[in-house]
Amino acid sequence: MAGFGWFRPSCACLTTNLELALAEYRAFAKQYLPDVNPETDGNSLYGYAVATTLMTVLRNCGNDVSRKNVMKQAASLKNLTVPLGIAGVVINTSATDFRPITQMQLKKFNGKSFEAIGELINGE
Repeated sequence: MAGFGWFRPSCACLTTNLELALAEYRAFAKQYLPDVNPETDGNSLYGYAVATTLMTVLRNCGNDVSRKNVMKQAASLKNLTVPLGIAGVVINTSATDFRPITQMQLKKFNGKSFEAIGELINGE
């Protein structure tokens, strides 16, 4: 089984930062999603990762949370790293390019977890 993605809920190559991010996600899920198993529910993990990106956008808005400024900040993300993201994958947006993620990592399931196959693939 092979797959691809930009975030990694379980991978044989955990880093200290990823372990910390996963611990924060698990604590969040335990408090706010008691009926969800954070170890197996990829949808809640994805939603959490997207929400962390939105939090960055809202922080960048400061006190001006008008639609115009939210859109401006969302279209101005530069080299943003998502805590649960694959190492090296960054989010970049601009006023003319709203695709936040242009990189991915191929993975293969080894029977226990997913292992990276090769280097990051850049879609730009």
